Amino acid sequence: MLRQAGKPPAMPQLWLWLTITLLWGTVFFGTSIIALNAAVFINKKGFFNPAWEEIYKVYLPYAAFLVLFALVARSLKRLLDPEGRRQSLRQQDVLAGKRERVFVSLGGSIASSFFFTLATSAAFLLVPYFTYFIIDLPLQVILFGALLNIGAGLLVSVVVGLVILLLRSL
Repeated sequence: MLRQAGKPPAMPQLWLWLTITLLWGTVFFGTSIIALNAAVFINKKGFFNPAWEEIYKVYLPYAAFLVLFALVARSLKRLLDPEGRRQSLRQQDVLAGKRERVFVSLGGSIASSFFFTLATSAAFLLVPYFTYFIIDLPLQVILFGALLNIGAGLLVSVVVGLVILLLRSL
């Protein structure tokens, strides 16, 4: 994306904001399922072993939540930083090598992976009221699964950072 020198980038367009939120929300939906399954197994509490059919039934309302989440997050960002100055400064610092080199948004990766596990858990706990499949996720298991999923967030952060490093070296 080319832009004029000295001119701050415009706020990402709505379709881009939605696409990125759906992409990462979907990635973390999958990693959250794995983490929650592992948390149930390790803690020997609860029941969580959704079949593919159940996963698809839960994903549809979850995707609707992601769209709503993206719209609210974008609105808040526009309200707090209407001209995108903070984002522009961060992008310039990253490109200049003053910020993350391998981990891309370490704090954001940790927070996203934790949050999306909570969102995935909520979706799996709410949707069965309409689909009648059995899920038992105690709060202790959900929180442990969210902590396990932080590993996935860190892995994703490193992979994205390595891709950026490789692209920069080309």
